[in-house]
Amino acid sequence: MNKFIIFYLHLFFTLLLAFQVHGQSSAFKITGKIVDEKNTPLEFVNVYINSTSIFTQTDSLGRFTLSLPGSKIDFELVVSMVGFNTQKQKFTKYNIPKFLSIKLIGNQLGEVVIKAKQDKYWWKKWQIFRNGLLGENQFSRECTIENKDNVQLKMDPTNKLVLANSRETFIVRNKALGYKIHVDLYEFSSDGVKTNYSASKYFEDDLSNDEKERAMQLKRRLKAFHSTSNWFLQSLANGNMLGEKFEVFKIKSMVDIYLGKTTVEKEVLEGRLIKTTDSTIYQYDSLSKRHLIYSDLPLLVFNKNVLNYFRNPFTDYTYAFSKIDLPNHFAVFNNNGFISIPNGITFHFHWGNEGLSSALPENYEVPSETPVEAVVPLIELVFENRKSDSTAINRQYTENQNIGFVNNTTSKDANDDYFIKPDVLFRPTELEKNADIYTLLRRVPGLRVGYNPETGQYSISIAGMSTNGDNTPSLLLNQKLYFGKADVLNALEFIETNNITEIGLVKYGSNSMLGSRGGNGTIIIKLKN
Repeated sequence: MNKFIIFYLHLFFTLLLAFQVHGQSSAFKITGKIVDEKNTPLEFVNVYINSTSIFTQTDSLGRFTLSLPGSKIDFELVVSMVGFNTQKQKFTKYNIPKFLSIKLIGNQLGEVVIKAKQDKYWWKKWQIFRNGLLGENQFSRECTIENKDNVQLKMDPTNKLVLANSRETFIVRNKALGYKIHVDLYEFSSDGVKTNYSASKYFEDDLSNDEKERAMQLKRRLKAFHSTSNWFLQSLANGNMLGEKFEVFKIKSMVDIYLGKTTVEKEVLEGRLIKTTDSTIYQYDSLSKRHLIYSDLPLLVFNKNVLNYFRNPFTDYTYAFSKIDLPNHFAVFNNNGFISIPNGITFHFHWGNEGLSSALPENYEVPSETPVEAVVPLIELVFENRKSDSTAINRQYTENQNIGFVNNTTSKDANDDYFIKPDVLFRPTELEKNADIYTLLRRVPGLRVGYNPETGQYSISIAGMSTNGDNTPSLLLNQKLYFGKADVLNALEFIETNNITEIGLVKYGSNSMLGSRGGNGTIIIKLKN
C-alpha cells in the first residue's frame, strides 16, 4: 500500500479512537426535544436518520426517541416539519449528547402553498425531473410521485437545465419494492442526460397485503440489492469478493469506451490495468468497527454475474463494469455495504444509475435464510454518476433498460407458441438470462434494437428494413399476439428474463397465420411453464 495512504488511514483511525466508548455492539438511543423560536414544544415533527427506515415523530411535549442498531456508526439526523426549515446534523455513535435540544426556524412560506403555473413545457420538465430522480430501470415504471405540488420546477435557459427543489416533503411510492420514500429535496439539476440532486429521505414499509405480491416485493428488494455497489462492498467485508464473482483492476489509464475495442488481457499486459484482490483494497478496523475501501488509483470492477455487450470495449470481458474514483484514497462503509463516509467517492458506468426507484434503506438486512441468487441487472450501461456526499448523485447515461415482471405465467406448454416456424432461433444461456430483455434481443441475429435518449424510448425492427414509420415486429408471447410499437414494448417490459427459454424471429413478410400483422416480422418468445 502507498505510504501516504498508510499514514492517512492511521491518522483517520487515531482520530476515531478519541470517540471510542464501551458497548459498541449494543443498540443505542437518541432522545431530545424540539421547539420553535418561542420555545413552544412542537408536535408531529418528523425525526429520522437519513436514508434509512429509522423514523419517529415528536409527542405533545416535543420529545422524541430513536433507537439505532449498534452497527450504525455514522449517521445524519434530519428534523423536518411543514412551515419550518429542515435541520440536518451528522453524528457518530461515539459523540451523541445525552439529550438533544433542537430549535426549528420558521420559513417564509409557512402554511401557504403556492401552485406554480404549468407552462407548455411543464410536462417535458417533469419527465426530465422524474427520470433523473428515479433512474431508468425495471422498477421506475412502478413508481409514482405523490404531492407533485410540493415540487418546484424551473428552467435555466442559459445552461438548458431543469432545476427543482421541494417546499415540503413529497413521497415516492415504489410499488415494486414496497416502500414509501419521504423526500426532502434541496437541489436538483438535469439537462436530461446529466443529473445532480441533493436530498434527505427516509423509507416507510409499504408492503402489499396480498401474500403473493408481498413475497414478490421482498424478492425484488433482494434483487435490487444484488444489482448495486452495496453488494460488492459487502462481499469485500465478508472476504468473498471472488466467490461473488467480482473481479477488480486498478486503473493506470482508462480505455476510451467510445473508441474501438480492446481486451482486458491486452490492457493488463500493456500496464494500463493492474489486477488486484480484496486484501489490497479493503481494510477493517476492529476498534472503530468500520470497513474501508481504499486505493491510490481508480478501480475498475467487473460483475461477472451480469452480461453486458452494449458499448463494452472489452471483448474478452462481456460483463457489467463500473469505475470507482476515490479522490481522497478511501471511503468508509457499513456491514451492509452502504457508504457512511463517502469522502468524495464517485461511481461510473453500471453503478452510475442508482436512482430512487432501486434505492433501499441503509439499514436493509439481507434475509439470512435467503440464498444469494444470480443478479438480475437493473440497467445495462450508464456513463457517469458522481456522489459528492451521501445524498448527492450526478448521473450521465447513454442507454438505460426498463424491465418488468411477469404478472401471470399460467401459459400452456411453450412449444405451442411455435405454430410459426422461426427463421432464427436464439437460446440464451443461464448467465445470459440475467441480462435485460433488450440485451437479449440484441443477441438475436437480424434484429435491430435502438434507443432514443431524448424520449427515453426503445425501437425494434428487422435489420435491413426502413427506419421510417412504425416497423416494429409483432410479438408472440404465451400464445397472445401483440402488434404495434406501443403494445409490443409494453409487453416486453413485463417479461422476467430468467423465465425465457428461446427467442425466435420470423424475419420478413406476412404469415398465413398472422396476416398483415406479421408484415414487419414476428418475435416469438418462449417462457418456462
